[in-house]
Amino acid sequence: MQLDGCIRPSFVQPLPGDRILLVRARNHGGVNAEVWTCDGHRERHGDLGDAIAHVLTTPAGAIWAGYFDEAMAGSGPQTHGLARFTAALEPDWLYPQRPAMPEIFDCYALNLAEETAWTCAYTPFHLVSVTADTPTDHGRAPYRGAHALLTNGVTGAFLSGYGPEYDLVTPFQTEAATVTAAGEQIRLVLPDGMEIRRARTFCRGPELHVIIGETWYRIDLELLGDTRRQR
Repeated sequence: MQLDGCIRPSFVQPLPGDRILLVRARNHGGVNAEVWTCDGHRERHGDLGDAIAHVLTTPAGAIWAGYFDEAMAGSGPQTHGLARFTAALEPDWLYPQRPAMPEIFDCYALNLAEETAWTCAYTPFHLVSVTADTPTDHGRAPYRGAHALLTNGVTGAFLSGYGPEYDLVTPFQTEAATVTAAGEQIRLVLPDGMEIRRARTFCRGPELHVIIGETWYRIDLELLGDTRRQR
């Protein structure tokens, strides 16, 4: 499918009805999100804010955006650090800016398990889930600095970290108000045992996707668990 005149996207996500969402990470005014139909027509456009670090869509068509720290200097939904939009590109839910929830200065990790969003953000690094309009703080993560996370809602793994810990995997277990380490840390490597370099990664529920050049790798949480037992 050819999209004539579309924005140059940082993120591409599916929407119900065989539609495609394109989002550009930076926006200093104007349009940075477009919805296109399967026959190559732009259905609508809008503004999801500036300094976008993550964009994921749900099967029902909700659009989740997580923002990095430069968003705090702006206005609107981006200053909340995490926001949900409708398929019409309108704000639908904003992360609550109140003492009861840990603040989001930089949304390091964002994942969706069906309609539930999961995030772990700088600086508190608490694991937070959002179901419908209700956020839940599961407590401080057992590893600070993870840039991705996998979860099936009960168990999970934090991925990546600062400097030499860029390929570190930290397994965890979630309860209502706590999140605890659930096994030894391991290194994520390629199938041939070589280290992963210059990769783009994203998570969807319990699945991790790693794209290197034109090669797309996938591993799920259960297999990571098998790897932990083997090592």
